[in-house]
Amino acid sequence: MELFRSHPSLCSLFLRLLEDWGAHTLDWSLLRDESFVDRFLRCLLVSQEIEEVATFQACSVLLQPSVGGLLAAPCLLQGGHFQAREFEDFVDFALRGSASPWEPMEWFELSTLLESVCFRSTLSDRPKLLASMFAQGWVTPTLQSKFFRRVWQTCRLSLAEKTVFFQWIYGEHHWEGLPQTPAATLSTPFTLKVAGRQSSSGGRFSDFRRGFSVPDKEAAR
Repeated sequence: MELFRSHPSLCSLFLRLLEDWGAHTLDWSLLRDESFVDRFLRCLLVSQEIEEVATFQACSVLLQPSVGGLLAAPCLLQGGHFQAREFEDFVDFALRGSASPWEPMEWFELSTLLESVCFRSTLSDRPKLLASMFAQGWVTPTLQSKFFRRVWQTCRLSLAEKTVFFQWIYGEHHWEGLPQTPAATLSTPFTLKVAGRQSSSGGRFSDFRRGFSVPDKEAAR
């Protein structure tokens, strides 16, 4: 592949990943394997050894609606591969798809995705984007508490946007095509704390909070 001949650093990364993948020959056909490409993009974007022009060109060629593709999207936007509307359409399309084909994100990947993509001020409906991410399984159960905390504490979303997102979480807001959050995922200390704050300020989530707090009191007797 000409791209890898032109940039030896990309070829070195490809060879390292081949070994991790368990391949025993130089198998360029893996660049047509979506799972391998996803892993390649994720490693590419955190590597300190790949020059900027090589990173941009590889992302342009290998872009797909996966974790690696979403992490690559800001690089492509900055480099002029995307216009603002195209960037938003790509992110929306990717996050409306299920995360099940891809390896679960580590926290540094999820937090990078939030900061570099989902919190961008140019996106038109950030609460819905976050809800779609959560509903489609991009946030694994082990990262949900950190995810909720980052969304609540960021200064890059307005209070109104945060409120709409948590209204969806607590079943007070609906978007067509998005399933509601299972109640079992909401009984963490942090989500109950947010429910309490919202309840004291606007009264919207008092029933939700009471639904978890009352049984807890009875169990303590």
